[in-house]
Amino acid sequence: MRKWAKIALVAAMALGGMSGPSAGVSSAATSCYGGARSATIGLRYGNNAVGPYYTTNRCRDINLRLTYVRYQTDARSCLERANGSTIGCSAWKRMPYPGWTTLLSPVPDNTRFRLEFRTQPGEVISYLVAS
Repeated sequence: MRKWAKIALVAAMALGGMSGPSAGVSSAATSCYGGARSATIGLRYGNNAVGPYYTTNRCRDINLRLTYVRYQTDARSCLERANGSTIGCSAWKRMPYPGWTTLLSPVPDNTRFRLEFRTQPGEVISYLVAS
């Protein structure tokens, strides 16, 4: 009986170790998305930019989630210098609705960026940004 008890104990420890990392990933994602900022904007033209935003130590990337949209919308993030000039932009990504999309990764803390949207003129969208 003692042999089976040891096997059961080792198995329980192994299973506990396997569930630990997934719990850590989940809490990291919750922490990142938990700090998301929300906005609603009217997009007068087909291409529109909003910001600036700054990355934080909660996330290692720039994440976007549309919470209201009528038309297909593409988005990208553009890193900026302190004066607002563009350093570079990520590729355009078709945004799922609903669902989070990582626009750019990895991004250092306190990096200035803007979001750019491409959609139908006159569209109104609501979104969350976590960075």
